[in-house]
Amino acid sequence: MSQYPIDNTDSLIEAVNYLLSGPTSTGQNFEGISAVGLDADTSADLFLIPVQTWYTGLPFFGPLSFRTSAESPGSQDDPADPLDPDVYYPIWNTLPGGLTVTSITPVTVTGRDITVTVTLGTLNNESAAPWTNGQVVVLSGITPSSLNGTYTVVNYDISSLSVPYNTVTLRSDIVQTWAAYTSGGVLSINDTFTQFKEQRFLTGLQAVVTITGPTDRVFISSQSGAISVYTYTKFDAIASYTPKVKLQINRYRAIATTTSPDSADGEYYQGYQWQFDKSIVDLSKIIAWDAIGSEVKVNNYGDIIYNNVIDNPGIGTYLYAFQLSQYAERDASPDTGAILIVGAKTTGVRSFTAQAIKR
Repeated sequence: MSQYPIDNTDSLIEAVNYLLSGPTSTGQNFEGISAVGLDADTSADLFLIPVQTWYTGLPFFGPLSFRTSAESPGSQDDPADPLDPDVYYPIWNTLPGGLTVTSITPVTVTGRDITVTVTLGTLNNESAAPWTNGQVVVLSGITPSSLNGTYTVVNYDISSLSVPYNTVTLRSDIVQTWAAYTSGGVLSINDTFTQFKEQRFLTGLQAVVTITGPTDRVFISSQSGAISVYTYTKFDAIASYTPKVKLQINRYRAIATTTSPDSADGEYYQGYQWQFDKSIVDLSKIIAWDAIGSEVKVNNYGDIIYNNVIDNPGIGTYLYAFQLSQYAERDASPDTGAILIVGAKTTGVRSFTAQAIKR
């Protein structure tokens, strides 16, 4: 902490940093976001299709080039079936085996975009609208093999329940002359998640602060109202533990500046490259499950509120985020067992703030 009188070089440096970082009373580097989720039960209208607010699992609503002013960070509003509202959410993980591809058509013979049609699953409560702009998907097992690869979902929009949910436009990283689709193939979302490791999903509730002194602290508040998490479980052998999902506030450290655009996976954001640093708050909730994997379960966790969380990260630039995470198991072969978060929604107030305070 800076002190008076200044009697050495270190004290001088601390004093200058203290002065440059701004007045103590104002609380420098304040950042945050707030929004209100939509509930199909309260938004239903005789002449309008009811909608609900779904978390996308992305740090914001896809790359900025895919985003409109009406879209809230980390979420999208999709129509809901009044009789069964819980079947229209963007998928964070496809179930084991992925989605079977039935056709691929180039938007133009030479270009970056293709239109892909898949067969959606029939599990109870499995999403009938799995897409969100900025989502990264993988095509594999296709003939010809030149169509295999990693793509980004673009131009996805739902205007009515008559939209064919099994069709989506995908964009390649490069311009190419497309070969004609012959047969086969699987579309997978987040299919690289195959090992015993923690996977963290961003909700768009996040804030960036810069710490200039070793004793500066960060005050964090987070609220996600009426949150529901959609999960799928199937065990090849009965597990000896109860599956859980974690509702966390995580800290990321800026490890480099960058001119790269904001990325859908959150690695690049606001001109920085980020690296996971630490979980500041870690609340575990039990997942509803069945051993045979017959349906997607809805886990209603209510309001998740963290007030006045205090952190002292040290000098640097940090991103704090409310995230859903889990240690999930998915068999690499025969790819039949899984514990997966497949989506989440909110119908209440959601907000997140972070503020650096000098001490």
